[in-house]
Amino acid sequence: MALTPNRPMDMKTDNTLFSPLRRLRKLVLGVVSPARCVSCHARLAEGEEVFCMQCNAGIERTGDGFSPCDNSTVRLMWGKLAVERGASFMSYSPHAEGSDAIYAIKYGSQPAVGVKLGELMAREYMPAGFFDGIDLILPMPLHPRRERKRGYNQSRELAVGLSRVTGIEVCDAGVLRRIRNTPSQTTVGHYNRMANVEGAFRLVRPEKVAGKHVLVVDDIITTGASMYACASELLKAEGVRFSFLTVGRTEQ
Repeated sequence: MALTPNRPMDMKTDNTLFSPLRRLRKLVLGVVSPARCVSCHARLAEGEEVFCMQCNAGIERTGDGFSPCDNSTVRLMWGKLAVERGASFMSYSPHAEGSDAIYAIKYGSQPAVGVKLGELMAREYMPAGFFDGIDLILPMPLHPRRERKRGYNQSRELAVGLSRVTGIEVCDAGVLRRIRNTPSQTTVGHYNRMANVEGAFRLVRPEKVAGKHVLVVDDIITTGASMYACASELLKAEGVRFSFLTVGRTEQ
């Protein structure tokens, strides 16, 4: 009779044994390299994430999530394509409270800040029912070349944070792709932004989103040109419903 190999320790037992060590490690790391506010760099107190209490209070929230069918952000899509709801979490300008967080995820190589921002937005907007009926979260795609240079897609980090709180699945990266490495919209004049992103996206696997209510997530929206180009391609799938959420909204 063949001998039965020893059964490896299951994950639950492993977590039970090592959780005190993990807690100790987290405590030590917190003392050596404490988490700091992304805006003022003060040490974060227990329960604070990304922003300290003072900086968090200073963020100019749009309140879009509490009126997602009619606000300044969702109106950017009106008359252009069918949109269910839309919102931006905060008003954005280069020196506004909270702008450091957006800079950190776009240019500061801090993807973890993106995850925490996603969690923050989800916790604030869930009670208002913003995520009700959403089937998938789709991060705004980056061109592969730009993603390799940055090391990650900041919109996907935001989506991961949203998913952790809401439980909504993040869409596979290969479903909708960015096929043109267009210049950053910040470098393009207001009236040329639509042309800059025309044909920039391609829906590769429409069956993955067909019949779904999809929430497209991005960091900043200004004219809505990139969001429009992305959604126009997404809506080619049969029965898709489109909503969107961004961290910041700039003045046009």
